[in-house]
Amino acid sequence: MFGGVCFFVRGHIAVGVFGDGMMVRLAPHRHADLIGQSGITPLASLPNRMRGFVVIDESLLDDDDAIEEWLDQAFAFNRELEGR
Repeated sequence: MFGGVCFFVRGHIAVGVFGDGMMVRLAPHRHADLIGQSGITPLASLPNRMRGFVVIDESLLDDDDAIEEWLDQAFAFNRELEGR
C-alpha cells in the first residue's frame, strides 16, 4: 500500500516501519499539530496525504522510551477505532 511493513491491531493499521523511521497512526485532529515539527512528516505527499498517518524520523526514536511513547499514542487511538 505505501511501501513499508505495517502492523494491524483490531483490524486497523496502528504502526509500521517506513524506511529508517516509524509510521504511526494517530487521531486525525493531531495531524496538523505534528506536521512541521522537526523529524515528523506526513505519510504521503499531497494530494494523497492520509490525515493521522505520520512518519517519525529515526532521530526521534533514539531510545526505548521514545518508541514506547509513540506506540502508546498509536494504540490509544486504535482503541478509539474499535467498532468502526
